[in-house]
Amino acid sequence: VGSAGKQVFSVAFKPATRLEVWDKGAVSVHRAALMYSLPILANYTVYGHHFGTDAMSNDYFIQPSSPWRFALDVNPNQIDPALLLFSAKGYQPGAAPFNHSGWPTQVTARLRMLPS
Repeated sequence: VGSAGKQVFSVAFKPATRLEVWDKGAVSVHRAALMYSLPILANYTVYGHHFGTDAMSNDYFIQPSSPWRFALDVNPNQIDPALLLFSAKGYQPGAAPFNHSGWPTQVTARLRMLPS
């Protein structure tokens, strides 16, 4: 809290990248409040419908339709900036990032395929 009851906020326009290590060595990539993930294409099959139109209140069985068994090829204890490349194009009119029709930021990273 600043003087005379005013609040002070800070905004980091180039936030640090961090890797979080999870159970059994899994790693997630974070930059500020965002967590990045591999976009996986999927086939959706309705296995339960409860009420309303066909698009309402459904239960889905989801199967991946694109490769998904990848691991980041990084050392979580020492981030090499050359291995995690961030790009930001900013919001584009008509994009809806939360339904996968256009992400304003993305990360490019070196991956390795995991065995089946």
